[in-house]
Parts: sequence; structure tokens; C-alpha cells
Amino acid sequence: TDRRSLLHRAARFRGALAAARVIGMPTAAIVSAGYDAQISGHLTSAGRITVADAAELPPAVAALLGSATALQMLTERLARGRNINPDPIHRNVDRYRQAADAADEAR
Repeated sequence: TDRRSLLHRAARFRGALAAARVIGMPTAAIVSAGYDAQISGHLTSAGRITVADAAELPPAVAALLGSATALQMLTERLARGRNINPDPIHRNVDRYRQAADAADEAR
């Protein structure tokens, strides 16, 4: 999603997606609107998430923040789809609950 050198990076990304498609690998992507316009839909057989580009932020920061929420939501939905508790702190495990409590108390 980094907007720097978008055309060059999009070309490399298209190549990687095309190669994965040839060997039968399902492909997915989290892209900004700029990349979405540069990458044909057939190259992301498993789907894609398009995020807004925060133009007011430096490119690397916008890329990281733009993809972080999408990755978190995807991970949460995949876990729930497999009937797994997506709680990343594992508060249902004594050791992790104690660690989370210690972190909360240190604030």
C-alpha cells in the first residue's frame, strides 16, 4: 500500500501474483486505492481488501496503518470462522491472564 514508486511496485506485485496463479496458489491482497486501480481483479483469486490512502501521513506510516486494521479484522474473522477464540492475549490461560494483569497494573 506504500504510494512511493506505485507504478514500479504495482508491476512487481502483478508479476508475483501472476506467478502464484500459474502454480495454482490462491492469492489475496490488501491494497490502497492506487494499487487497486493498477492490479487486475483476476490476479487476486481469494479476494482483496482496498483501504484508503492517508495522504496526510508519510507514505510508510500510511501503508502500515492502512493495512494494520485490515489485517487485524481478517485475522479475527478467520479465527471465528474456525471456532477459535480470537482473543490475542489468551486471558483464558492462567499464565497469559497473569501477564495481561501485570501489564494493566504497570500503567
